[in-house]
Amino acid sequence: MAENYTPNPVTTFVNDTTAANTVNNNFTAISTAFTDVLSRSGVSPNQMTSTLDMNNNQIINLPFPSTANSPARLIDVVSPGSLTVTNATTGTSGHAVPFLDGANTWSAVQNFNAGVVGTITNPAGFTVTNNFNSFAIGTDNLDASGVGNVANAFNIYLGFGGSSTKGARQGLTVTTQLTSATSATNTNRNYVGASFVSQAVSSDGGGVGSEKGTIFGINPIAILNAAATNMAGAAGGEVNTSLVAGSTVLDKYGWAIVQLNNDAVSGSRSDAGLFLANQAGSVGWKNGIQFGDTTNQFPVKTAGTLIKTVGGATVVSGIDFTATTFSTGSFLANGFSVGATGLIISGGAGIASGIVQLSGTTSGNIQLQTSATSNLLTVTQPVQVGVIGATAGTLSLAGLTSGSSTLSCSSTGGTLQLGAGNLTIDASGNLITAGKSKVGSTTAPVAGGDSTNAYLYGSGSNFGIYFGAGAPTITAAQGSIYLNTTGSSTSTRLYVNTTGSTTWTNFTSAA
Repeated sequence: MAENYTPNPVTTFVNDTTAANTVNNNFTAISTAFTDVLSRSGVSPNQMTSTLDMNNNQIINLPFPSTANSPARLIDVVSPGSLTVTNATTGTSGHAVPFLDGANTWSAVQNFNAGVVGTITNPAGFTVTNNFNSFAIGTDNLDASGVGNVANAFNIYLGFGGSSTKGARQGLTVTTQLTSATSATNTNRNYVGASFVSQAVSSDGGGVGSEKGTIFGINPIAILNAAATNMAGAAGGEVNTSLVAGSTVLDKYGWAIVQLNNDAVSGSRSDAGLFLANQAGSVGWKNGIQFGDTTNQFPVKTAGTLIKTVGGATVVSGIDFTATTFSTGSFLANGFSVGATGLIISGGAGIASGIVQLSGTTSGNIQLQTSATSNLLTVTQPVQVGVIGATAGTLSLAGLTSGSSTLSCSSTGGTLQLGAGNLTIDASGNLITAGKSKVGSTTAPVAGGDSTNAYLYGSGSNFGIYFGAGAPTITAAQGSIYLNTTGSSTSTRLYVNTTGSTTWTNFTSAA
């Protein structure tokens, strides 16, 4: 490096003052010029303030680079001991140093310890695919059976922990942000944070009865190893929504399961929109589907519905539990339940009495209600058993231990039949029986007469036939007859009431 300097000549030493000033001025100029010269011994300041032009000359005898800012020698960036240099024009395949201002082609696995940050702004267009960045494995024919049994196309590992570690961690974050309205002619306005596509374009060698290969669009896994004790929770996947106040939306779903319009094949063994299953040996879920917990706000609003269908549709069954055995009940709710064997229970202790309401097609309803102690059943409307013109009404009353008693109606509906038709009541109220008529058959004859067990006739009060042990003392209507079960003489077997009170006159019968 050079610094141009021309000293002022000293023409004479006759005038000491003039000569001394000239020499001193030259020394000052030399000192000033040295401030722009590099020091070989490292005297400060020793920095370049303009471009250093080597004029095609070499810089030699550089040491091995020891820091990130040290200059690298050719031997430091190529194979040790080799001085062969290949000029890369379209990539860096085979080269140790990648391009810093162009596209790179990697020929080996790359490890980025400090992270990779890049920004692409408004490309003019795409020539092949609509990918701003792409990691592609063109052909995978690797035998991975001995190296973990799984080959990963793209692997992200985040290891964290330690006494100084703070804050949450996320292994992969994808953010898609709509910053302003898109073009008015935009034909596709679906904006997805992350899209995972697993596609089969070939069979996996299976056949009917020996099917092989399963395609998963996404497979989140949450793992707690044995040392991970007292964790607050573990979820295989979580879907969060955040519609901030002021925003509006037509449809809102926590998780939507939608078949595409070219989804034309149903599963030959199982086919379900939402499917739960466990591998053998797993602990099993306590609740298959659960709404709410003991910590957070209940997920469904007060005016909402837990499970609801929308839109007209025809299906075979609403809920099918025929392949399941229940130990307690198939449906349990406050005041209503369906037991394990089909027992239907309405109401409950401390809740309400059981009520079953049958509504009419156009209006009205019939209710079947039980009393608080369940010893009385009330039907709020007339009851018809059977269908006129089709089936005669029949009511079967089961016995306590076995058998049943049948109450039926004649084909024309004018006669009520009991005991397989052995006792009938016709339309006029006549009682006709093929058996015997008994009154107080389980009560022993009462001394002086039994006023509660008698055959009564007409509209008059207490007019009928009475019986008892000994002479009658009971009150009966005048003309009533009394039979003495203990009468042994011609004057004590039969009596007639003559006053409408307790006066009875005996009949004298033949011996």
